[in-house]
Amino acid sequence: MSFSLNPNEIPADSNEFAPLPDGKYCAVVHDLIVEDRQSQSGNEYTQARIQFRIVGDKHANRRVFKNCIVDHPSEKAAQIGQQFLRALWTAQGCNGDSITPENLECPEVVEIVLKTADEGQYGPRQNVVRVSPCKEVRDSDVVTGPSGAPQSNPW
Repeated sequence: MSFSLNPNEIPADSNEFAPLPDGKYCAVVHDLIVEDRQSQSGNEYTQARIQFRIVGDKHANRRVFKNCIVDHPSEKAAQIGQQFLRALWTAQGCNGDSITPENLECPEVVEIVLKTADEGQYGPRQNVVRVSPCKEVRDSDVVTGPSGAPQSNPW
């Protein structure tokens, strides 16, 4: 198989996949995966990988990711991840006696705050630093797709 492309017909890079500007965004939990991992130092831990989907603004359908440690030999590491998951659970309006991956994957819109940290061993990284109920998105900004999952309005 072969191909031939005319470079003059290919649009310039739009930088469409550059990180979102720091700030507040309304989003839904698009996916949540729980996995067992092992750190470079040999510690085994459980992590929740959350994929948020932005809704209701010019960045609609963009994805933002957050990893939360759920169980770790370091109590502090586990506590930080658990506190974020509790804040997400509360922002979604959940209640009850148990926070589970199933009840965190709900269609409730939450507000996430993105902030880029300039420090650290990995260089600049964008982080979801806070989550709270989203009061600014209008109901008309979010519609339910065929699977029942929320989607941004196509208009």
